[in-house]
Amino acid sequence: MEYANRRPSLIAFDYEDAGESRTSREVKEPVRFLFSDQWYINGYCLLRKEARTFRVDRILGDIADAETGEVISIDRIMEIDPPDNLFIDPRSENSSSDLIDCSICGLPISKNAETCPHCGEPVNKENPSSQSSRPSPSRKPMGCLGWSVVIIFVLYLIGQCNHPPSSTKPPKSSSSSSPPISTPRSTERYPAPTASYADTFVTVLNTMYGNVSRAELNGFFSKTLKVDWTGNTQKIHAIKVIAEVGNAKYRLYEDGVRYFQFPNDSGTYNVIDWKTGSKRSTSERAQYYFR
Repeated sequence: MEYANRRPSLIAFDYEDAGESRTSREVKEPVRFLFSDQWYINGYCLLRKEARTFRVDRILGDIADAETGEVISIDRIMEIDPPDNLFIDPRSENSSSDLIDCSICGLPISKNAETCPHCGEPVNKENPSSQSSRPSPSRKPMGCLGWSVVIIFVLYLIGQCNHPPSSTKPPKSSSSSSPPISTPRSTERYPAPTASYADTFVTVLNTMYGNVSRAELNGFFSKTLKVDWTGNTQKIHAIKVIAEVGNAKYRLYEDGVRYFQFPNDSGTYNVIDWKTGSKRSTSERAQYYFR
């Protein structure tokens, strides 16, 4: 029963955008939110290789848990508050000055939107008349391969810090290459301590999202993973950080982390008990929160 009620980490469905183009999508770490009486799903789209937002009423057929193959309802997907400034309701008054037309589907969206909520395509915020005169930017966002290199490098540094010294003699100077690292026979029976999964996860999370969040572990036995936002954090950043934690929560729980604490929109903290699934709010003030 617990497996049947778990939150899916990867879902699959067929989707039709505003241009009536149909595609099969797989969305990693999905969350849902309600905006203007319409449900939306946000997550990392494996087809587009970036975060996307989908209107539920444009999903064709059923939503499936891609890991188990079972058909699930939208209630199984974690609900969050609608992201601020993702898009503006076109029906609201005095909103026309804050709207632009999507270059793909032509529907009105917010100037601050990262992706179109109607068709899911990235928003081009430049003036269309100046696109022909400006050269295309050569800088591309860091993809999965780039993050993988960062994670491997961080894990390598952690392993180097915990590795015993290779020799009591100073290494010979060489301009061609450094000598290989070896373990003395006297220390082979006493392996150096290694960092736990929870400590490594916190290090990697701070490396990847240190500009918008700060993670730390508190407690001894039933530990708490606490995440704080910075002054640079936007709603989309918070969604990505929470999705990363959700993807690793089972491993974190096995490593002794029971509670997840993060700021809410009221300026305090939400605390989720991963053992019981209960959620509560604290009176402790968060340093940064969304208004």
